[in-house]
Amino acid sequence: MRFPKTAILLTMLFPLSMFAVKLREIAILDISGRPGFETLAFAKGHLVMAHDGAGKVDIFDPAKRRFVAEISGIVSPRGVVVDDVNGRVYIADAGTNSIDVVNSNNWQVEDRISLTRAPENLLLIPALPTLLQRILMLAR
Repeated sequence: MRFPKTAILLTMLFPLSMFAVKLREIAILDISGRPGFETLAFAKGHLVMAHDGAGKVDIFDPAKRRFVAEISGIVSPRGVVVDDVNGRVYIADAGTNSIDVVNSNNWQVEDRISLTRAPENLLLIPALPTLLQRILMLAR
C-alpha cells in the first residue's frame, strides 16, 4: 500500500519540478540601517539602491558581486532616475528638498537642485530636454 501512494506522489511532483524557477544567489552583503530600499535602478550596469533607512545610496556591481560606491550626505533618498546617455543619475532627496545630480562615471554628486517641497518620484523624458531645463531652472 505504501508503494502506490509514493509512486502517485512522485508522479504528481515530477512535472511540477520541471517548471520550477531556479534562482541563483549572487552575493550576501551587510547593509547598514533599516532594511529595505525606496528605489532601485540600473545605471551603466550597476544597481543604484536608494537606502532611506541609512540616509545613503549604495552602488552595487552585479558582475563583481560587491559594492563599488556609496553616496552619503543624502538625508532621505527617495526616487532615482537614470540618464545613461549623459552619464547622470538624479536622486530625489526628501530630507533636503532637493534633487542631487550624480555623475555615473565616478559616483560623485556634481550638483544639487533646490526645490520648495520634498520630491518623491522622478521622471526623465529625454525627448523634451529644453522643457525640462526650464522646469528645473524655475525650481531653483
